[in-house]
Amino acid sequence: MRIARAKADEMYAQALAEFPFECCGMIIGPQGEDVGLQDVVRPCRNVQQELHQKYPDRFPRDATIGYTMSKEDIEAIMQEAQDRGWMVKVCYHSHPNTGAYFSQEDRRNAEGWDLWFPGVRFVVISAYPGEIRDIQGYRWDDAAQTFVSVPVEVF
Repeated sequence: MRIARAKADEMYAQALAEFPFECCGMIIGPQGEDVGLQDVVRPCRNVQQELHQKYPDRFPRDATIGYTMSKEDIEAIMQEAQDRGWMVKVCYHSHPNTGAYFSQEDRRNAEGWDLWFPGVRFVVISAYPGEIRDIQGYRWDDAAQTFVSVPVEVF
């Protein structure tokens, strides 16, 4: 997967601005695997902290180690993509103070997204105080019945 530098920089800026909490969002655009300048990065509000405070038994992770995209943001992004005849290309989030791996929690949260958004890729950004250390991509593999790593090239 190739991501235009300007689009990667938008995600990086969000990850640093929301640090030490996980950031999250989607990228929408015309059909195709690459994320180019015509594609649009749409940050989502991470409501994990609110859910954790209100329902700690159901949401034991706080926003430093978890994310839940705002339902309203997801709906607005899906509507925008539909109105433009576009697709959701990427769902992304950051991992503060750790690597850009696809955790078991990430895998559980991502299950089924490929049914709603065929071809969607998942991007994880490793964020530390004042710096981005890594970006990794993942996708669902029907044959393997699991998520697999997808190389990310920022161009």
